[in-house]
Amino acid sequence: MVLEARAVVREEGIERLTMRRIANRCGVSTMTLYRHVRTKEELLQALANTYFEEIVLPSPVTEPDGPPWDVRIADLYREVRRVYHQYPELGAIAAKQPVDGMGAFRGAEVVLACLAEGGVTGARAIAVFDALGLFATSFAQREIAETPEIRAARAARMLVLPREEFPHLRRTALAMADRTQGEHFDEALEAILDGVRSRKPRRGRS
Repeated sequence: MVLEARAVVREEGIERLTMRRIANRCGVSTMTLYRHVRTKEELLQALANTYFEEIVLPSPVTEPDGPPWDVRIADLYREVRRVYHQYPELGAIAAKQPVDGMGAFRGAEVVLACLAEGGVTGARAIAVFDALGLFATSFAQREIAETPEIRAARAARMLVLPREEFPHLRRTALAMADRTQGEHFDEALEAILDGVRSRKPRRGRS
Protein backbone atom coordinates (compact mmCIF):
# COMPACT_ATOMS: atom_id res chain seq x y z
CA MET A 1 0.00 0.00 0.00
CA VAL A 2 2.68 2.49 0.98
CA LEU A 3 4.83 1.38 -1.96
CA GLU A 4 1.91 2.09 -4.28
CA ALA A 5 1.49 5.51 -2.66
CA ARG A 6 5.16 6.23 -3.34
CA ALA A 7 4.70 5.16 -6.94
CA VAL A 8 1.70 7.46 -7.44
CA VAL A 9 3.58 10.42 -5.97
CA ARG A 10 6.66 9.70 -8.07
CA GLU A 11 4.74 9.23 -11.31
CA GLU A 12 1.86 11.68 -10.98
CA GLY A 13 2.53 14.04 -8.07
CA ILE A 14 1.26 14.18 -4.52
CA GLU A 15 -1.88 16.07 -5.54
CA ARG A 16 -3.01 12.92 -7.42
CA LEU A 17 -2.71 10.72 -4.34
CA THR A 18 -6.16 9.56 -3.24
CA MET A 19 -7.42 6.58 -1.31
CA ARG A 20 -9.42 5.42 -4.33
CA ARG A 21 -6.36 5.56 -6.58
CA ILE A 22 -4.28 3.54 -4.12
CA ALA A 23 -7.08 0.98 -3.71
CA ASN A 24 -7.32 0.56 -7.49
CA ARG A 25 -3.57 0.07 -7.80
CA CYS A 26 -3.63 -2.50 -4.99
CA GLY A 27 -6.59 -4.31 -6.56
CA VAL A 28 -8.85 -3.89 -3.54
CA SER A 29 -11.90 -1.84 -2.68
CA THR A 30 -11.59 1.52 -0.99
CA MET A 31 -13.33 0.10 2.09
CA THR A 32 -10.72 -2.64 2.30
CA LEU A 33 -7.99 -0.01 2.22
CA TYR A 34 -9.66 1.86 5.07
CA ARG A 35 -9.25 -1.24 7.24
CA HIS A 36 -5.50 -0.65 7.09
CA VAL A 37 -5.40 3.16 7.27
CA ARG A 38 -8.29 5.12 8.69
CA THR A 39 -7.63 8.37 6.81
CA LYS A 40 -5.58 9.80 3.99
CA GLU A 41 -3.57 11.61 6.66
CA GLU A 42 -2.51 8.26 8.13
CA LEU A 43 -1.43 7.14 4.67
CA LEU A 44 0.60 10.31 4.20
CA GLN A 45 2.22 9.82 7.60
CA ALA A 46 3.17 6.26 6.66
CA LEU A 47 4.53 7.53 3.37
CA ALA A 48 6.61 10.21 5.08
CA ASN A 49 7.98 7.63 7.51
CA THR A 50 9.36 5.54 4.63
CA TYR A 51 11.33 8.60 3.53
CA PHE A 52 12.67 9.25 7.02
CA GLU A 53 13.70 5.61 7.26
CA GLU A 54 16.19 6.32 4.46
CA ILE A 55 18.12 8.84 6.57
CA VAL A 56 21.53 7.42 7.42
CA LEU A 57 21.81 7.93 11.16
CA PRO A 58 25.13 8.49 12.93
CA SER A 59 25.94 6.69 16.14
CA PRO A 60 24.14 8.07 19.22
CA VAL A 61 27.39 7.69 21.21
CA THR A 62 30.99 8.59 20.47
CA GLU A 63 32.86 5.60 19.12
CA PRO A 64 36.64 5.11 19.25
CA ASP A 65 38.19 7.43 16.67
CA GLY A 66 34.68 8.52 15.70
CA PRO A 67 33.40 12.08 15.25
CA PRO A 68 32.27 14.09 18.31
CA TRP A 69 28.65 14.79 19.17
CA ASP A 70 28.33 18.08 17.28
CA VAL A 71 29.78 16.67 14.05
CA ARG A 72 27.35 13.75 14.25
CA ILE A 73 24.44 16.15 14.65
CA ALA A 74 25.59 18.12 11.61
CA ASP A 75 25.89 14.91 9.60
CA LEU A 76 22.35 13.89 10.54
CA TYR A 77 20.81 17.19 9.46
CA ARG A 78 22.70 17.07 6.17
CA GLU A 79 20.97 13.74 5.69
CA VAL A 80 17.61 15.35 6.50
CA ARG A 81 18.30 17.96 3.82
CA ARG A 82 19.25 15.26 1.32
CA VAL A 83 16.02 13.34 1.87
CA TYR A 84 13.90 16.49 1.51
CA HIS A 85 15.63 17.22 -1.79
CA GLN A 86 15.23 13.64 -2.99
CA TYR A 87 11.53 13.60 -2.09
CA PRO A 88 10.15 17.16 -2.44
CA GLU A 89 6.65 15.91 -1.58
CA LEU A 90 7.88 15.35 1.98
CA GLY A 91 7.81 19.10 2.52
CA ALA A 92 4.16 19.27 1.45
CA ILE A 93 3.28 16.47 3.87
CA ALA A 94 5.23 17.93 6.80
CA ALA A 95 3.67 21.37 6.27
CA LYS A 96 0.16 20.02 6.81
CA GLN A 97 0.47 17.41 9.54
CA PRO A 98 2.83 15.75 12.01
CA VAL A 99 5.19 13.20 10.51
CA ASP A 100 5.55 11.07 13.63
CA GLY A 101 6.82 7.59 12.94
CA MET A 102 9.66 5.27 13.83
CA GLY A 103 11.98 6.83 11.26
CA ALA A 104 11.50 10.31 12.70
CA PHE A 105 11.64 9.00 16.29
CA ARG A 106 14.95 7.22 15.67
CA GLY A 107 16.46 10.42 14.31
CA ALA A 108 15.17 12.41 17.28
CA GLU A 109 16.67 9.88 19.69
CA VAL A 110 20.10 10.23 18.06
CA VAL A 111 19.97 14.04 18.18
CA LEU A 112 18.96 14.12 21.85
CA ALA A 113 21.62 11.54 22.74
CA CYS A 114 24.28 13.62 20.99
CA LEU A 115 23.10 16.79 22.72
CA ALA A 116 23.21 15.05 26.10
CA GLU A 117 26.77 13.98 25.34
CA GLY A 118 27.56 17.63 24.74
CA GLY A 119 26.01 18.64 28.06
CA VAL A 120 22.76 19.95 26.56
CA THR A 121 19.76 18.40 28.29
CA GLY A 122 16.23 19.15 29.48
CA ALA A 123 14.37 22.18 28.18
CA ARG A 124 17.44 23.51 26.38
CA ALA A 125 17.86 20.26 24.47
CA ILE A 126 14.22 20.41 23.38
CA ALA A 127 14.68 24.00 22.19
CA VAL A 128 17.84 23.11 20.25
CA PHE A 129 16.18 20.04 18.75
CA ASP A 130 13.20 22.10 17.58
CA ALA A 131 15.42 24.86 16.18
CA LEU A 132 17.60 22.43 14.22
CA GLY A 133 14.61 20.57 12.83
CA LEU A 134 12.80 23.72 11.75
CA PHE A 135 15.98 25.11 10.22
CA ALA A 136 16.79 21.99 8.19
CA THR A 137 13.28 21.38 6.87
CA SER A 138 12.42 24.99 6.02
CA PHE A 139 15.86 25.61 4.50
CA ALA A 140 15.53 22.55 2.27
CA GLN A 141 12.04 23.55 1.17
CA ARG A 142 13.23 27.03 0.26
CA GLU A 143 16.13 25.57 -1.71
CA ILE A 144 13.76 23.35 -3.67
CA ALA A 145 11.53 26.28 -4.58
CA GLU A 146 14.32 28.78 -5.27
CA THR A 147 16.09 28.54 -8.64
CA PRO A 148 19.40 30.27 -9.51
CA GLU A 149 17.38 32.68 -11.63
CA ILE A 150 15.26 33.67 -8.63
CA ARG A 151 18.39 34.28 -6.54
CA ALA A 152 19.97 36.36 -9.30
CA ALA A 153 16.82 38.46 -9.69
CA ARG A 154 16.71 39.09 -5.95
CA ALA A 155 20.35 40.19 -5.96
CA ALA A 156 19.65 42.56 -8.83
CA ARG A 157 16.83 44.18 -6.86
CA MET A 158 19.07 44.51 -3.80
CA LEU A 159 21.84 46.20 -5.79
CA VAL A 160 19.59 49.10 -6.81
CA LEU A 161 18.32 49.78 -3.28
CA PRO A 162 19.27 53.20 -1.83
CA ARG A 163 22.88 52.93 -0.66
CA GLU A 164 22.34 55.10 2.43
CA GLU A 165 19.43 53.00 3.69
CA PHE A 166 20.65 49.50 2.76
CA PRO A 167 24.48 49.49 2.83
CA HIS A 168 24.84 46.00 4.29
CA LEU A 169 22.23 44.41 2.09
CA ARG A 170 23.83 45.86 -1.04
CA ARG A 171 27.27 44.71 0.10
CA THR A 172 26.17 41.09 0.51
CA ALA A 173 23.75 40.85 -2.43
CA LEU A 174 26.12 39.19 -4.88
CA ALA A 175 27.49 36.81 -2.26
CA MET A 176 23.93 35.69 -1.47
CA ALA A 177 23.30 34.95 -5.13
CA ASP A 178 26.63 33.25 -5.87
CA ARG A 179 26.87 30.94 -2.87
CA THR A 180 25.90 27.36 -3.57
CA GLN A 181 22.96 25.96 -1.66
CA GLY A 182 25.08 23.32 0.06
CA GLU A 183 27.63 25.87 1.24
CA HIS A 184 24.90 28.15 2.53
CA PHE A 185 23.24 25.29 4.42
CA ASP A 186 26.52 24.17 5.99
CA GLU A 187 27.46 27.69 7.11
CA ALA A 188 24.04 28.33 8.64
CA LEU A 189 24.05 24.93 10.37
CA GLU A 190 27.53 25.59 11.73
CA ALA A 191 26.41 29.00 13.05
CA ILE A 192 23.59 27.34 15.00
CA LEU A 193 25.90 24.68 16.42
CA ASP A 194 28.46 27.35 17.37
CA GLY A 195 25.79 28.89 19.57
CA VAL A 196 24.94 25.52 21.12
CA ARG A 197 28.60 24.77 21.87
CA SER A 198 29.39 28.15 23.36
CA ARG A 199 26.31 28.70 25.49
CA LYS A 200 26.44 27.02 28.87
CA PRO A 201 23.21 26.05 30.66
CA ARG A 202 21.80 28.75 32.88
CA ARG A 203 22.12 28.22 36.60
CA GLY A 204 19.17 26.32 38.01
CA ARG A 205 18.08 25.08 34.60
CA SER A 206 19.07 22.02 32.57
